[in-house]
Amino acid sequence: MAVLTRSRAATADAAGFNVPRLVDDPEYQAAQELLSVFNDRLGRLERERDRAYLEHHFGNRHERDDGPADQELRARLRQLQREEPLTRSAPISPAGAPAAVEVAVGILRGEPLPPPQPDTSARLAAIDRQIVLMREAIFAQAEVRDAIGDRLGYEYAQRIKASWYREQVALFRCAQEFARQADKVRRFTEELLSAGVRNDSTLIAPPVRSPLTLGSEANPHSEISEWRRILEQRGVL
Repeated sequence: MAVLTRSRAATADAAGFNVPRLVDDPEYQAAQELLSVFNDRLGRLERERDRAYLEHHFGNRHERDDGPADQELRARLRQLQREEPLTRSAPISPAGAPAAVEVAVGILRGEPLPPPQPDTSARLAAIDRQIVLMREAIFAQAEVRDAIGDRLGYEYAQRIKASWYREQVALFRCAQEFARQADKVRRFTEELLSAGVRNDSTLIAPPVRSPLTLGSEANPHSEISEWRRILEQRGVL
């Protein structure tokens, strides 16, 4: 099974932020790993069903009687027959797991598997039943994993809330200074125009849209003013 975790120390980036990661949490990791096991077994069961169907389709028919379509199907059958047989595994069933998850864990352990039967219909029906149960387990286990992720995501957000808003306020202060300088340049430009000074190639103004987008704090409808209101409503400014 692939290792999903990474060292906690690696979560700190070059800026020095130590942001917690869901995949580093043991509970979330266990839920995700069990979900991966279910998905792997579902894919294997679907291929096993295809193999059983193709073996029944060809029966004792000789390969020389195959048409073009059957040749492709027979090549697919050979590929499926090269796969390792289905084996039992013993995953740990988490406490309080949904019923569908418990059933799927039993399938992986080999508990509900019927004895081999020569009847192809019964064999296909047994595989189809396991596929249905495995899909139900995947849905249920995904809900378990997502619930863990939602809870941990909220906990992590609370943990980094102070650092997050500290950086947001610092960014806003930079934007304020930028807006003030943009206002100053704007007033300077107005004075030049009022004085009759033509803006030729001597006075270069880069064609940037940032000052226009950010606007001025003198305008209550500007982006910088809306930015201030949001931070004030959050109680961080």
